[in-house]
Amino acid sequence: MVRSAQKRGNDMSDVALSAAVRSSLLALQRTTDLIDRTNNRLSTGLRVANPVDDPVAFFSSKALRDRAFDFTERKSGIDQGISTVTAALDGVESIDSLVRQLKGIATSLKSSTGTQFVDLVNQFNEIRSQIGELANDSEFQGINLIDNTTESLVVNFSNTTTSKLTINATNLRESGLSINPLEIRADSKIGVSATVGLASGISLISGTNISTISATAATAFTAIANKDALTVTYNGTGVVVDSSGPITLSLTSSVTITIRAITGQSFTVTRGQALSLSLTTVVSFASGGAFNASGISGVTTGLILGVVGGAQIFNNGTGVADVRAINTAGTFQSVSFVGENLPDDIDNITVNMDAALQTLRSEAQKLGSNVALLQTRLDFTEQYTNTLEGGADKLTLADLNQEGANLLALQTRQQLGISALAFAGQSEQGILQLFN
Repeated sequence: MVRSAQKRGNDMSDVALSAAVRSSLLALQRTTDLIDRTNNRLSTGLRVANPVDDPVAFFSSKALRDRAFDFTERKSGIDQGISTVTAALDGVESIDSLVRQLKGIATSLKSSTGTQFVDLVNQFNEIRSQIGELANDSEFQGINLIDNTTESLVVNFSNTTTSKLTINATNLRESGLSINPLEIRADSKIGVSATVGLASGISLISGTNISTISATAATAFTAIANKDALTVTYNGTGVVVDSSGPITLSLTSSVTITIRAITGQSFTVTRGQALSLSLTTVVSFASGGAFNASGISGVTTGLILGVVGGAQIFNNGTGVADVRAINTAGTFQSVSFVGENLPDDIDNITVNMDAALQTLRSEAQKLGSNVALLQTRLDFTEQYTNTLEGGADKLTLADLNQEGANLLALQTRQQLGISALAFAGQSEQGILQLFN
């Protein structure tokens, strides 16, 4: 029976069709294929779904979509960059408000005295400390553009290495704005350590220099002791002599304090006093012999920390008697000194506040310009990606209206094809009538 079925199948494939029937059948098959393709386009919305449909259109569309994807990836980075710079700009505006408050307090100091003066100084210092805290809080996604000078924000606009924006951080903390804490003027203790050097020949130098000291904070300064020595060579035999002779410090009020360079001491001065420093070193040696004396090298001019601008106290121009160093347990160059009924002090602070405000305005302008630039790039990226995707769609998307009309026409054609096939069959059936 299997062989019989196979034989019948083979016999059916060998059935001869008339030309009219075969033509109608082929037309109906083509129409059915077109209906299937149209239904697929309507269901997927794509006119070109794979390279087989249209290789040129498919790969051109893919290239456009890949470029749009690259820009879309950069879009998120631009968005984050805008947020980072905006956070920094918000911080700058808030710091600007704090600096304006400080300027108002400084102005009030001119007319205040007693406890009110002290309270205003404390209030100034408290608000000043908040500047650094505010700058520190202006961070976004781990990047802070206003509390340091080491970080930077890099925003890439495309895959091109040169298409990017780099924004370097700036220090807008109180230290970066040179807004120093206020310290009320009072008598101060200053410590010094001095050295002795040699001029030409065998003469030992004893120098005196007088300078006026500005008032400093009521803080004890301790001298850094520095033991230097002279080396004297006599008849080929080396002898070391310490510079431990008496060093005399005297105020114009005739108060005299004696210290030695080996230990260093401290003394008290009052605003406006004149101070003199005198060094005397005695070196003994045998008479009648020739000798050479070598001076102490590396004598460094020291600065009195706490005097605005780092004013130098002792320097007679020869390097013989200099203030070597002051140990303040703090950086007193960054202290602004104020006193009651001293308008010059307040004016200096006001000038500093104006400079800080100018710096803040400049930085706000830079950050604002960067935000505007990033926003422009973001708008461009959005529009450009839409253009790229639109171009890709034009190459691959199907026109649903057109495909719907095509489907209706094909369905009509299919019905006509079926009818044509039936008519072709009827003509063959007419031949059978001859055998009846």
